[in-house]
Amino acid sequence: MKKDETIEGLIIDVARLDRDGEYFDGEIPIEALDHDMDDFLFKPTSGLRYHLFVQLLGDELLVQGSIEEDFSCMCVRCTEYFPWTAEDLEVAFSLEVQENSFMDLTNELRECIILCFPSNPICQEDCKGLCPQCGTDLNKAPCSCKPADDDRWGGLDGFRTE
Repeated sequence: MKKDETIEGLIIDVARLDRDGEYFDGEIPIEALDHDMDDFLFKPTSGLRYHLFVQLLGDELLVQGSIEEDFSCMCVRCTEYFPWTAEDLEVAFSLEVQENSFMDLTNELRECIILCFPSNPICQEDCKGLCPQCGTDLNKAPCSCKPADDDRWGGLDGFRTE
């Protein structure tokens, strides 16, 4: 049995769930995900898309499948925003079924996406970043700043090399 839904969150009616499990495909809107909108590194640009198989095993709800969501990320080197898709192709978790027969999976799915975030997002592997002296984006243009003197090894200059 296949269900296609776009709703405010993903809520499973456990009492009506097929005993062999069911597939759920759809998208949870950005508004229902309760992302921290003050985060300047990751700004969501789409809802969370999911393809999940949900099955009741004893008193636990087993959830398996894949999820993805689009973001605008700020590069930690050059501070430019770039598009990025967070995806988890192997989502798997279980929840203990409470007395209420409705289980909201929205928070667990949001947490799975957050775990995909890189700690230091970069726009491209060879990003040159910003000049530490004048702030010019070195990916767009070179700057005329003189490289800073690095005298960390200066104490070794007096040693002989024979």
